[in-house]
Amino acid sequence: MSLPDLLAAAPLDAAEIELRIMKTTDLHMHALNYDYNQDREVDDAGLARTATLIREARAEATNSMLFDNGDLLQGNPMGDYIARARGLRQGEVHPMYKAMNLLGYDAAHIGNHEFNYGLEFLLKSLSGANFPYVLANVFEADGDDDASNDKHYFQPYVLLEREFVDTDGEAHSLVIGIAQSHPDGLMENATAELSRVPGIDAILFGHAHAVFPSESYAGLSGADLAKGTLNGVPSVMPGFWGSHLGVIDLTLANNADGGGWSVDVVFDTADVAREAANGDAFGYVGDGADGFARYRVSFGQ
Repeated sequence: MSLPDLLAAAPLDAAEIELRIMKTTDLHMHALNYDYNQDREVDDAGLARTATLIREARAEATNSMLFDNGDLLQGNPMGDYIARARGLRQGEVHPMYKAMNLLGYDAAHIGNHEFNYGLEFLLKSLSGANFPYVLANVFEADGDDDASNDKHYFQPYVLLEREFVDTDGEAHSLVIGIAQSHPDGLMENATAELSRVPGIDAILFGHAHAVFPSESYAGLSGADLAKGTLNGVPSVMPGFWGSHLGVIDLTLANNADGGGWSVDVVFDTADVAREAANGDAFGYVGDGADGFARYRVSFGQ
């Protein structure tokens, strides 16, 4: 995602905006903290549990945005049941999107596993999302063997206009650019190479089913695990199945001459991957005895 080259209603006086970026990835249909193969609840997975982290992270920040990195619709018996046995009726919202719409995602990326059940099911599912999807490296087949005139099958990027409040309490309208492509073969070094491209302010990556920053990436060239950066770019990969919530905190500064906004300060992101805590679905109904919010969710038949 790119934040500095923003179209902004910038005032003449210098200002700063503190912006929190939150992210999930590789949920693989783990809406609930439930293992369908073993028929039991689990403590280390499920968007239902990550929902508590999202609520807490939002409460800590004046401005925030929430994204998902894809590989969402396939991955457990619930996903197979929805796609292959039950199906989606016309106009019906997929259960995962009922949950994600409630959580207020700003945008999401299409992963390779979104294609597992075919394009018809994918497009019908995406129509239920109340937020935009992007994917830059899938094209329509036109049969002319000329890549120069190929057309994107999905929108390759999206510009999101949001109103943020600066540290002095003044509101500003900014446009955030979101783009995504899925590396061929899930090349683990693709993100590191992307971090070398000028103008990218933060990278939200996934699909390796791992956590960054973590000791697993201690030997990766350009990785600063203490700061949570790749070649100086704030980056995060929050595990899989809802095990973690990725958080990157940025400070945006505008120029006093009205020349636009830029990322001025990056907060320490060493704790950017937060382990999922207690809390078991959606729709706040009160605090549990363990101090975490308790939630409930239901999917209509």
